[in-house]
Amino acid sequence: MNDTAKQLPANISTPAMLLEKAIEKGLDVDSLNKLMEMQFMYDEREAKKAFDESLSRFQSICPTIKREKEVKYNQVNYKYATLEAIRDQIREALNECGFSYRWSITDRTLETVDGKADAIQADCILTHVQGHSEHNAMTAYPDTSGSKNSIQSRGSTVTYLQRYTLIGVLGLTSADSDTDGAGTGGFDLLQYNALVRELYTSIYVVKQAITDGDLGVAVEAMVELSREEKDTLWKAPTKGGIFTTEERKIMQSPEWREARAAAGDFDEM
Repeated sequence: MNDTAKQLPANISTPAMLLEKAIEKGLDVDSLNKLMEMQFMYDEREAKKAFDESLSRFQSICPTIKREKEVKYNQVNYKYATLEAIRDQIREALNECGFSYRWSITDRTLETVDGKADAIQADCILTHVQGHSEHNAMTAYPDTSGSKNSIQSRGSTVTYLQRYTLIGVLGLTSADSDTDGAGTGGFDLLQYNALVRELYTSIYVVKQAITDGDLGVAVEAMVELSREEKDTLWKAPTKGGIFTTEERKIMQSPEWREARAAAGDFDEM
């Protein structure tokens, strides 16, 4: 116990009570500042404890997110949970546990193998009623697939990032489309997102080289990854994986295997 606390009665249990008694006793400014710092640290610890307890309760009562949106791509059909569906399904549990969330969207310029490129970062901030906040951020390039204009490309990417950062900060899972909620079908998105951020340059090179039809460059970028990193990234897009269905088909094609053999890489995906 510090000297300031020793000057006060022993039956005081919180810094706020200490501060109140200190004012009554007319302690000097330095002593009062120390007590205020103690109060601040105490409040922070209590807020973090309340956040953790409420998040644990939220995860125990929140339903497994159902994938209601069906997408048909060539011969492949899959489902995913839209941002709107996720928000609807978690709203009651969030309110009950005292949570609110918001996003911070910022533009970033990233270094790439070809120079610099504009990207978008979404940061989902989860705040508890007692004041503690935690966040989860992801970055991606504008989605230029299809015939989207610049506004649509940005909007598509922002929605994608909002969906996955919200899932990540809450530690949510979603149901597999073939079980309709019978199982969790999820994986550790926080860990996955952290790995994607760490390997972002390599992932970008792989995806861009596949788009350009330069499988040799794509394979070279994959060779740089460890077996564990490849296994972790190799998640289906319906489970939040970074590679699209079409990219995965190419990475399992005979042409891909030939490019791997030419690069001396015989480590199967």
